[in-house]
Amino acid sequence: EQPLLGVGKNLADQALLARVYLNLPSSWNWRVATTQGNGGSPNGIAVLGHMRGGVKRQGQECLFQVAVADSVSHASILPSAIAMAVRWKLSNKTFLQVSQHIFRFLEACLRFAIIYTPVGFILHHFTTTYLLFLMHPKSRGSVSVRSAKSNGVVSSLGEGPVRRRDVVVQVDPGYLKDPLDFLDLKSAWDTLGSLTLSSSFECFPGFIFSVLEWFAVSDFWFCLYCRSFLLPYFHFSGTCAMSSSDDLSVGDQNWVVDSSTLKLREHQGLCICDASVFPAMLSNPPALTLVALGYELSRGLIKKC
Repeated sequence: EQPLLGVGKNLADQALLARVYLNLPSSWNWRVATTQGNGGSPNGIAVLGHMRGGVKRQGQECLFQVAVADSVSHASILPSAIAMAVRWKLSNKTFLQVSQHIFRFLEACLRFAIIYTPVGFILHHFTTTYLLFLMHPKSRGSVSVRSAKSNGVVSSLGEGPVRRRDVVVQVDPGYLKDPLDFLDLKSAWDTLGSLTLSSSFECFPGFIFSVLEWFAVSDFWFCLYCRSFLLPYFHFSGTCAMSSSDDLSVGDQNWVVDSSTLKLREHQGLCICDASVFPAMLSNPPALTLVALGYELSRGLIKKC
């Protein structure tokens, strides 16, 4: 058996930034009609589309997904975005747990206020939430499994701990590690700002962070906002990437599953069929692609029975 060098590497996820505008009631009428009328989305999405922006690479710009949504329908996103500011990245385990509890408490309070108080009425009728998704980030993270007792890496199958409580799973999504992701997000952010209605007033994050422009360069506040409020899209992929013809031709050792059978490398009795096998990020949420992938795998397994 050859070591699976690619397992846990190349972790990628699409990132999300929320932007809330205060609108006049007249400018909100079309959105209410869109979300509640014929063809309206049950999750409050009025408009969903793609746009390109950012730094051009090989003649192409980065791809973004943009959604115009009812702020109340996305009561789970806005509280998380605001509460993310207190979710500090600390190395000390005790302080990290304290910050996590504060984050969860603040998130729950904000969600309660939006759903069960007049705040929800105000947000529904006078605000619009714009969701900006970075679909093809350059940054990459990793996933590792370590023994809870010896803190050693579990390196091979069939050895070491076998119970979940005996291991520690460490996930580093690696958001914004690549500086190009900042440039792409800022370019798309500016483009989105130019497309908004003239009657709109940005109350989050513009109203909060605009004061920082007096003390630093113009992009300083945006970098701070991204690092404090960036949300995951929860489409993690890449940690068990399937092979490609290029990988096989150059002898790349980082691929994990065979692209034609989804069988684990050097382990013929085991297949992987989830988003971890995608070698690159998709341009849309992966649910339908995963359904098709599972269908093809099941059809292949049935043929062999």
